[in-house]
Amino acid sequence: MTGVQTCALPIYIVMALFLQGDHFSLSDKKRNFDYYEELTTGDSSLSACIQGIVSSELGYLDLAKKYLRQTVLIDLQDLNGNVCDGVHTASMAGSWMSVIYGFAGMRDPGGPLCFSPRLPTGIDEISFKINYFSCLLSVVITQEKVVYELLEGDSLKLFNYFSEIYLVPGKRTIISLHPELRAVFIDHQVNYNIDNLVSEIEEAGIKCVVLAEKDGMVPPPDPELFLASAELLKERRWDCLGITTRPEGETAIKSAEMACMKVTNFKDLTLNGIRSIHEEYSLNWNRGINYP
Repeated sequence: MTGVQTCALPIYIVMALFLQGDHFSLSDKKRNFDYYEELTTGDSSLSACIQGIVSSELGYLDLAKKYLRQTVLIDLQDLNGNVCDGVHTASMAGSWMSVIYGFAGMRDPGGPLCFSPRLPTGIDEISFKINYFSCLLSVVITQEKVVYELLEGDSLKLFNYFSEIYLVPGKRTIISLHPELRAVFIDHQVNYNIDNLVSEIEEAGIKCVVLAEKDGMVPPPDPELFLASAELLKERRWDCLGITTRPEGETAIKSAEMACMKVTNFKDLTLNGIRSIHEEYSLNWNRGINYP
């Protein structure tokens, strides 16, 4: 393998996380992106949009905005110093991809269209239309909601995150994007009975999973376990809250982009306290997390 090919290898891997995304778990994507991002040279004008799309999916929203700016301005500000030789037409398409595949989270896995919309701070609204077979779909995304409307066609099924949506002409479907506490993960490393707490959480209609070192499971505080648990439950990670007594557990939960509650003693936990922490977290959920 030549030196040029070696330098290009990281972006090919990051591109695979996007183009073949349904073959990777979110944990796989995070692990690979975190490793290869610093190795990717970005010499190609095609790199920025792909890195930005995957950044957006993983919650690195500031990084995604940086790559969007780089993609959009490559010719306008002559970022590569070679616009005199011609414009970068691939980056023009990449600008569209960065918004639609990135912040709107559109994917076409070969079945219904899938969307995972989320706007970072500084971008208040995006709107676009998509021709999908015989249907014309309108999508409007703001900081707080997404609006789907079928402009042409008989009907259309799509996914908004894990939820199936059925669209018919003449009726807009409005979905709130604001975080809602739907799952609690407990990093249980102490000898204290938490059965009553788990029951109280579940009776409130909130899923509860105790992550303990048993059954050969990779133990917390690995962030991948929290991400995998949310994905298994089909819940968005910002609709989840992790509870831990350990500093390393706190780091892992925050790295998984979940609300975190660090306590000294499980017996002091209350459902109202858990809800309060998640509500506080939800106020700034669209800031995402920082690339490590």
